[in-house]
Amino acid sequence: MKSPIFLAAFLLTAGGGIASSAPHDPIAGPLPPANTEIGRVARGTAYYCGGIGFVDMGAAVDRPAYYFRRRDGAIIGHCGGYCMADVHHRCRRECPPAGWTCTQRMPAPGRSRR
Repeated sequence: MKSPIFLAAFLLTAGGGIASSAPHDPIAGPLPPANTEIGRVARGTAYYCGGIGFVDMGAAVDRPAYYFRRRDGAIIGHCGGYCMADVHHRCRRECPPAGWTCTQRMPAPGRSRR
């Protein structure tokens, strides 16, 4: 019979592995105010992953999508339709930007998450 200490250590280790590999969902919320960079160009629901926000203005139909800093609304990633003519490969660096740790996809514009 294995000791209770071994069993507890195993369960803690296994549980930590499961928690760390679990998908991290972005959280829906309002856009920053209209006087911020993102607030001037985007409307609708934003999705937040830590300190970074994302808003899709119709990327599936060649319209823009943006990543922005939550604290000040500064755009840090021009994505979506912008990437069709990305001759400088900016989209590879910015979409998603460093720091975006969520692994789940956002719903298409106009659709709710289930």
